[in-house]
Amino acid sequence: MAQESVDADPSGQGAIVDPQGGPISAFGDLNWGPIDAEAQTLQTGNLGVEYLDGMYYVSTRVIVGALRENAVNMFDSTGTLVGTFDQVGTAYTDAWGYRDGFTDGSKVYFGWGGGIASHNPDGTGGAMFITGAAPVIGTWRALAYDPNGDGGNGSIYACDFGDPIIEVDMAGNLIRQFANADGWSIYGLALDPNTGNLWAHHSSGGGAIPPQIWEIDTTTGTWTGVAYDSDAGLVGGTTPYPIQGGLCGVPGGNPGSGNSWDLCALLQALSDSIAGFEGYASLDCLNLSIDNNNAGTDSTFTLSGLTPGSTGAVLYSLRTGSFVYEGSGYCVDFGLGFRNAREAQAQLIGQARDTDGDGVVAITIKIPCAAGGKTVYFQGAEKGTCPDNCMSNVIKVTFLPC
Repeated sequence: MAQESVDADPSGQGAIVDPQGGPISAFGDLNWGPIDAEAQTLQTGNLGVEYLDGMYYVSTRVIVGALRENAVNMFDSTGTLVGTFDQVGTAYTDAWGYRDGFTDGSKVYFGWGGGIASHNPDGTGGAMFITGAAPVIGTWRALAYDPNGDGGNGSIYACDFGDPIIEVDMAGNLIRQFANADGWSIYGLALDPNTGNLWAHHSSGGGAIPPQIWEIDTTTGTWTGVAYDSDAGLVGGTTPYPIQGGLCGVPGGNPGSGNSWDLCALLQALSDSIAGFEGYASLDCLNLSIDNNNAGTDSTFTLSGLTPGSTGAVLYSLRTGSFVYEGSGYCVDFGLGFRNAREAQAQLIGQARDTDGDGVVAITIKIPCAAGGKTVYFQGAEKGTCPDNCMSNVIKVTFLPC
């Protein structure tokens, strides 16, 4: 089905090249769909997506003659359309209507230029939640909810294409903003429950290159360098690749993934679709990151989330797998492919004690030139947690040659 139009960034952001030479990501593989959001509705203006309790909510503009009767369509875990409800406020007749959304676990919320509206999970009870334009950016386009934001009162992150990312309180008052230092063009946001960072659905080529999902550090407001393509094998309506749409987290994982948390993105494509992407098999106790992937240089591994004053270790492997072990003060359940404890010990990057009580350790090593061109997996663990384990995410790094 030919796409009528897409809600694309009018500024036409230029191509952005990953400064680390490619994705450094523990997840991102397509694991559900893509599900055609047009086939069952014949609606071509699908924009945002949100997930709550087994249901995927897709915002869509509905053109009736010269008028708009914008709606939200509900798809179940099989990708079957099971319901639809009208947008509220000025969004119902707006040129585009609701863009992307968020959830607080009890309701779904969608934003547009006129504010943010809330709905019960079955679509009833539609009401204005925040009235008026977003501070700094105007349109409430990409949205994510942080239950721990604003001192535990909850906060909302928002962005409108290449504008700054803002954080507001639950009444819409500005808390802080992050200038766009990385050339992003964002349509959807989701908050990572492990790291507290944002995942942003970004495109820099207007359909000329694949859209991507970027990780944005919520402390610095900058792109971490972690990114992966989100085109899901689809093509655009008039371009080689689809345009980025909304983005949401999926607690409990996309259908069939078996994960604890995944991502789902809306693609404005030849036939608009939603697609699920691999997330976390389990919500990790720790977070592990690396600052660069250049062989022959120093790389720093940062392990955060440790019990203050405890010791953390980082190990590597050339393959993933499962390795459970108890000894030397560690109880571990690695997602790395160690064959025995001796091999695990030999592939220890290093261990360090948190001496300043912030729950973070940094381990710096020189990556040998022999690692150039190879893909290596890394994971961290905390010491002294027995009988429980406290593990980090697994990160997958392809090192650039010397």
